[in-house]
Amino acid sequence: MRILSAVVLVLLLGAAQVAEADTANAWGMAANSCVPTSGTTNSGILNTTSNYVGYVGADTGLIVVNCPVTNATDIGQVVGMTLLYTDSTTAASNVVEAALHRIDFNGGDTLLAYVDTDTSGCPLQSSPHGCFVSFPTITLTPDSYYYYVQVTLDRTSSAYIEAFYGVTLWRSIP
Repeated sequence: MRILSAVVLVLLLGAAQVAEADTANAWGMAANSCVPTSGTTNSGILNTTSNYVGYVGADTGLIVVNCPVTNATDIGQVVGMTLLYTDSTTAASNVVEAALHRIDFNGGDTLLAYVDTDTSGCPLQSSPHGCFVSFPTITLTPDSYYYYVQVTLDRTSSAYIEAFYGVTLWRSIP
């Protein structure tokens, strides 16, 4: 319950920061609603028993989950992304990343926007924290593309905390 309260508080604080940037929530997804890739599921390191995606005990390795953007028709244009995460170190190869992708109907995949906890100005956090990153306006065209956010956690040592709680896309307020 304490973690859930902390997550709600962080979401509210993150929303207050974003409101100052003249944006509005366009889409969001909790981490445990995202779909782990088959490699992640088969590795046995994935922990989704709570309200986050993270590692089982002292396990290390790569965790990848895909979060489908389900209402692209209603969103229109996006101008930023918030990654709700825990990352206790900037040590090389220990990072939480989120990347907005589009897939054309023939299967071509294009990276549209990216945020990571080591190089995007996101502070180190040993508890859940939201990091908002703005980017040039991206127009979503769901009649031609599918969209998803891929979140990757990479941990090489059990001494570090890497966890993913959720992701939000933001649109500009006209």
